[in-house]
Amino acid sequence: MNVTSDITRNMKFFLLSQKYNWKSFFVAYRAQAITWTVIQGIGTLATIISISVIYSVSSGLPGWTYFQLLALSAIAQISGGILWYFINPTYIANSMRGGGLDQLLLKPYNIIIVIFSRYSHASSIGMVISGIALLVYALSNVKIGVYAFLAFVPAYLAGMSALIFATLAITFASYVAFKDANFIHWGINIAQQASQYPAAIYGMLGLTVLSIVVPMTFASYFPAMILFGKTGYVYAASTALIAIGISVGLYELSLHLLKRYESGGG
Repeated sequence: MNVTSDITRNMKFFLLSQKYNWKSFFVAYRAQAITWTVIQGIGTLATIISISVIYSVSSGLPGWTYFQLLALSAIAQISGGILWYFINPTYIANSMRGGGLDQLLLKPYNIIIVIFSRYSHASSIGMVISGIALLVYALSNVKIGVYAFLAFVPAYLAGMSALIFATLAITFASYVAFKDANFIHWGINIAQQASQYPAAIYGMLGLTVLSIVVPMTFASYFPAMILFGKTGYVYAASTALIAIGISVGLYELSLHLLKRYESGGG
């Protein structure tokens, strides 16, 4: 089987599984879907209020206007929603501990695609929807260039890929080491909340943690810097290439960690 047909086959499997997941959540669990969407929308409202308070009692964050910060928070929220759509560290680790991954390893598809298909859940879509609404509102009050936007898109997609594979690798590493991932989910949630503000305010240590340990900056702060013209196009290209490199490396690391997988608590 050649590479092209293999990719096509895996993508068909993934898209079919997503179709089932969406139908299951929005048809069989319609009330739950509406409830989750509303709750996550309230979280977006809380973000708007907190940022409004910051700019009402102070001059705000240096180098960032009110609407730019709203846009950054929206991008971070969208990224968080997409991340939790694909990966729930606690759920994955608990399933692995109970042998839930055993049957998945037998499927004739790429194991990472199978994991994304099996453990993805549409409940986080409310974060994405409300985040997009906030981003559209913020950007309607900010002037951005066409080229800046075109540079933003690939940098963001590459950064999102790095974030997803980083979370996956951390989850597997946590399972191999501790047979648990509750603290991983908690830690990444904190990092996602922190990424709603410019990473530079956390100092070099915070910027390093949010860029290397959990690469949230690649899916929020760095793309936002590109979008608002706070950096050049060489920086934009470098950011995207680094994120792609991180994605490839962590994908390979995830496959390596899966070889050490033992079900039933080891």
